[in-house]
This record gives sequence, structure tokens and C-alpha cells, in this order.
Amino acid sequence: ACGAPLSYVPLCAHVLRRRRQVARRKRRDALVASTLGTIGGGHNIGVLSSFALICNNITGPGLVSIPPLIAQSGIVTPLATFAVVMCVSSLAGTMLAEAMRHLPKNSLLRERVEFLNVAQFYFGRRSPAYWITVVLFVLSLTALNVAQIVISAQVVDYALVAIDRTCGLQFGPASVRFTCPTSLPAGDVTPFTGAFAAVSLGYFVVMLAALPLSYMNLDDNKHVQNASFCVLVLITIMWCALSLWVYGFDAAHGEQAHASLVPFGSNQAQVLGVVMFNYVFVTSLPSWVSEKRPHVSVNRIVWGSALFSTLQYLLLGLLAGGAFAFPEGDDLLSVIDSSTAVRAAGVFGTAARITVFLFPPVALVTSIPVFSVIARYNLLSSGLIKRSWIANLVAIGLPWIMALAFYAGSGLVTVVNFSSVLFQGVINYIVPIIFYLLSLQHNANRARRADYEQWQLQQEAAATA
Repeated sequence: ACGAPLSYVPLCAHVLRRRRQVARRKRRDALVASTLGTIGGGHNIGVLSSFALICNNITGPGLVSIPPLIAQSGIVTPLATFAVVMCVSSLAGTMLAEAMRHLPKNSLLRERVEFLNVAQFYFGRRSPAYWITVVLFVLSLTALNVAQIVISAQVVDYALVAIDRTCGLQFGPASVRFTCPTSLPAGDVTPFTGAFAAVSLGYFVVMLAALPLSYMNLDDNKHVQNASFCVLVLITIMWCALSLWVYGFDAAHGEQAHASLVPFGSNQAQVLGVVMFNYVFVTSLPSWVSEKRPHVSVNRIVWGSALFSTLQYLLLGLLAGGAFAFPEGDDLLSVIDSSTAVRAAGVFGTAARITVFLFPPVALVTSIPVFSVIARYNLLSSGLIKRSWIANLVAIGLPWIMALAFYAGSGLVTVVNFSSVLFQGVINYIVPIIFYLLSLQHNANRARRADYEQWQLQQEAAATA
């Protein structure tokens, strides 16, 4: 080896170190390969189901929070933030898929590879970077599911109050009592005023709807996701049409609710956190890629669904954000239900108010099981947890327990803003790009080793000739 060309001198000088690296790489590859194909469903998710799944992950509860965000923050900042976050998240998703291609026997993306399997391969199981990734991944999915559960339970409780009443066990500063509120206080997101935690009827309704789906595989949820996507699109179209009708109603009655739309609003603090929280679908991509059909294009689905969801957000946000007046703490559902213009719309207004009660099970409840399934996949496939019942307890049970503490009060807003920037931003936007860069280095090293081995064969052939 000492007679090698100058370009190979560093390799000749570190043969022993290279051999140790090769041995470690083979052990790491064997560890990753041993987990592939043992978790989850088969390749049964087609193009339409893939599109619906990613769109549902992006939209969901965010649809009702974007109109008041645009009404309070103005037009320019939310639009620019949506454009940037959409591009960055889509680019990170496609980079993550490319990094997955370079795992053992996965060039065609037909093996089961989860997010933490990718981290194991590129960081190494003993690396501090891997364990930091594990912590951020678990915290991000847990925070996301907690927020989904809390928002879903609050909306269901609101719907129950609008029909008649809801009931629950309310934990106050100095007492615990059972109460059945019949109205929603102005400016509050929950009927349980003064409570720092509550176990409500809405919480149990959401649990009964979401838990069975959480124990299924991702491909088993595709029919529910397809139905949810179709109904959600119809609801969005109805809300946009309702907003246009309200514009006409205001003009006919001399009102100008739409005048509140300005280029830059007075409250810009929550724009980045709320928008980023709606685009945290990147960590779910490996699970979907592992169960999609071979002909489904990753790039087309990721960019297409992100663009469609962004247009859906902005169209509804601009129309409804200008048509309705949003008091502090109210979202689109509460405003539609209490709007005088909507009540004056006759049958059309009644149908719009029905969508207020239809939205929670369609958009919110169906998004909770997906992240529970993905968390379970990763915990089992990475070897962090060996037993399925423990993985289910962590992935499914833990978020439901934590959600009780954030049901009442402003704690949920803090969780959303804090986790969006810290957990979700790092694990969805930064870590996938690092995986991609490491995959490029991995390919370069592999090509260099192949050249060196070919040169050795040529030297041996020349010596024996």
C-alpha cells in the first residue's frame, strides 16, 4: 500500500483506522437492517391516499386559527411566513427522503426505515447527536399530540355547549368540583372558567374516537384520512363562500368588518410559532414512505400537498379574516356560530353552523392517531423500547395524560409557541438537512473506497502478470 499514488496516501497511512471504521459501519448497517420490515403495514398507500395523509397532517386544527391570525397580524407577515415555511419544510422533507435512499438495501425506498433509524445510521447509536435527536423527536411528537388533543377536546366541548351543555371534573386553585357549563365565557376557549385543569365530556368523546385508530397501522388509517380530507375541503369551500356572503351582508347593512385587514397588524408575536406548528409533517414522512406504493413519487406528493394546503390556508385566512371580527381568544368556529350575519343567511347559514360541529371529528380527531402511530413505529424500530405495550403507553397514553394539564388556561399557547421554535423547528427543518449532508459525505466516502479497492485489484493483477 505504501506504493500507492499520492491521492491514496492518506488511506495508506490510516489502514487500521479505516478497517475499524468499516467494521463499525457493518455493525451499524446490520443493526439498521435487522429492524427493517418488522414494524407496521405494507406498501398499500396510493397517490390519493398519500396526498390526503400529508394534507391532513399540515392542515387539521390550524384552519380555524389562521383567519384570526391574519386579522390581528395583517396580510404581509403571515403570507411571507407561509411561503418561507412551506418551501423550507418541503425541501427538508425531500432531503430526508434522499437520505433514506442511502441506507442499506433501500435505494428504491421499499424497506421500512423510520426517522430514528436514519439517525442511527448517520449519527451512530452511541453518538450524543443521536440521543439529542431521540429526545427532540419524542418531545416534538408528544407536544404536537398534546396540542391536537387539547384543541379537539375544547372544540367538542364548545359544540356540546352550543347544543345544550357539557360536563366535567374541574380542578381549581383550591377545590375540585363536578360542573356542567351551559355557556362559553367571552374571550375564553373553554367553558370551565377558573380551572387550571379539567377532565371534560369533550375529552372523552375525542378519546373514544381517536384511540381505536391509534392502535392501527398507518395504511389501515388511509380510508379515514381520505374521507377526512374530502370533507375538510368541502368545509373550507363552504367557509370561503360564507365569508364572501358576509362581505355582501356587511355592505348592504353599512358595516365594514372587512376593513380590519391591514398590511401589518399590531400583533406579530405568534405568527412564526403558529405557522411553523402547522408544517411539522416532515417527521411523519419516513413512516409514509415505508408504506407507500412503489410508483408514488415522494417529491410530487410532498411539494403538491404542501402547496395545496398553503393555498387552502391563505384563501380561507384572507377571506374569513377580513369578513369576520375576531375578539381576543376566539377562533373561526366560535365566530361563525355567534355571527349575526351567518344567522341571517337562512338555510346557508344553518349549514355553515352545522360545519362548526362537523369540523372537530373530521379535521382534529383524525390527525391525532397518525402521530401516535408514527411515535410507536419509531420507538419499536429503533430498539428504544422492546415491548409493544410499553411503546403504546408512551406513544398513545402519555399525550392523553399530559393533555389534562393544558386543557384550561393559557398553557397551550405557551406549549405551541415554545415547542414550534425549539422542538419542531429543529427536528423538522434542521435535522433532515443534516441527514442529507451526511448522506452526501457517505456517498463520497463510499465512492472513494470503491476507487481505492479497484486500484488495489489493478495493482495485484499487474503484480501477478
